Amino acid sequence: SFMNFILIALGNIPEYLDDCVFQIKKTQKNSKIYLLVNKVSEYKNKNCRIIQVENIKKSKEHILFIKKSKLAQDKYRNFFWKHSIERLYFLNDFLIKTNLKNIFHIENDVLLFQDLKPVFEKIRNYNLACVRDNISRVIGSLIYIKNKNITKDIVKISNKHLHKNDMKILNYLEKKISNTIT
Repeated sequence: SFMNFILIALGNIPEYLDDCVFQIKKTQKNSKIYLLVNKVSEYKNKNCRIIQVENIKKSKEHILFIKKSKLAQDKYRNFFWKHSIERLYFLNDFLIKTNLKNIFHIENDVLLFQDLKPVFEKIRNYNLACVRDNISRVIGSLIYIKNKNITKDIVKISNKHLHKNDMKILNYLEKKISNTIT
């Protein structure tokens, strides 16, 4: 069955994004790749469907994050924390708009070298699957999300932790959302 890959590159587009998209295209035969970017990036890549985030309606949770989160105001590394957390909100906005299911969100510096179908077959009945690198931290390198009901839960939980970084938020999510695996 079908897998959807969603990449999010807010702000400056890193050079290695091309490699990430190429590897997904090469290794994930039965899948679609969506890339969410800012309009100003003018990024082009024929291997993925490019969506400008400015054209996606923001959820009320997303608007709250922008208004209230200290990290949304933090200019460190060109808004590194804002962008790393905000991708969870954009993911939700995009799924509300498209109703896609069986999502893999992959970070732009991750390269896939094998088909994820065997992994997908093992995790497809979970709501959320992610990579834990220690007891209190989940890393966003590769996240499986069943559907928009899960991203709605994600943003609601994220809004309760507005001043925490994405790895801590993902750690809370994994504990709060039912039927997850790390």
